[in-house]
Amino acid sequence: MQFAVHTIPYTGFTVKNMSVGMEVEIMRTIMFLVVFLFLILLIAQVDAVIYKSYLFVELKRITRLQPGTNLWMVYLFLCIGFLFSIWIGIKEKLDKIRKRS
Repeated sequence: MQFAVHTIPYTGFTVKNMSVGMEVEIMRTIMFLVVFLFLILLIAQVDAVIYKSYLFVELKRITRLQPGTNLWMVYLFLCIGFLFSIWIGIKEKLDKIRKRS
């Protein structure tokens, strides 16, 4: 396993002593969060157009949890997506290791 100084693509962050495949896992997690935020903004923009409201009002409405909301469901699905993005990265890394052996 190689250890060196790596720059994470599209971010400019430099990380020392990181394994070669680690930046892929970090990038996948960052992309999950970026896609998640873009989808929230897209939904808020569509709601703002439909209800003739402001974007920030709709963003507050989306992110606010109403009384009676099952909080565990909201956090469970967010965590499942986050963990799934990490799991895919680990699985790909293990597949590469198996192919080398």
